[in-house]
Amino acid sequence: MKYIKKMLHLLQVITGNSSVNKRICEKNPGTFTENRRNFDVLVIGEMYDVKDLIPHNKTYLQFDAPDRTLFASFLILQGKFSWLNEGKGKCIIVCKKNNEKKKSVSMFDIPFLHTIIIHKYKLKKQQAELKFPLLCHPLQICKFIFGKKYEMSFVEKCPLPEIIDFCAQRDIEFEYRVIKN
Repeated sequence: MKYIKKMLHLLQVITGNSSVNKRICEKNPGTFTENRRNFDVLVIGEMYDVKDLIPHNKTYLQFDAPDRTLFASFLILQGKFSWLNEGKGKCIIVCKKNNEKKKSVSMFDIPFLHTIIIHKYKLKKQQAELKFPLLCHPLQICKFIFGKKYEMSFVEKCPLPEIIDFCAQRDIEFEYRVIKN
């Protein structure tokens, strides 16, 4: 009976991991399967309620996850900027103050990144963690599932000039917002 209970518990964990993994990956519209294009605004970064950032007549796409770093947001921007309306698009990156200088990428970022980027930055560990999110990062999964979104941020100068240059070269309006925590 003891072993049956352990097997049932293991089955619950595996099933839970599978559904959480699916939910994380569903937040990433497929680059080749998504047929919508020419969004007015791309919002990348921390989980944030965008209702006050996006005018009601604008289309937007949001790529958010708990504790996303500025570095990870930039990697996502590099892969997804082409979804913006050419010449008229705007990118808003929202980041917690304490995540500005971190150069880390989490399992939440993996579905947004191209395989070449995953290899370049040696992100195989994070890719493996995505298979068992409940076991690897239970607290972040709770934040993700329950969808706690921040509602207050401040416009500041982006501390990564590479992002400013990247957007300027592609005629993308850029706004950097910080969540003080």
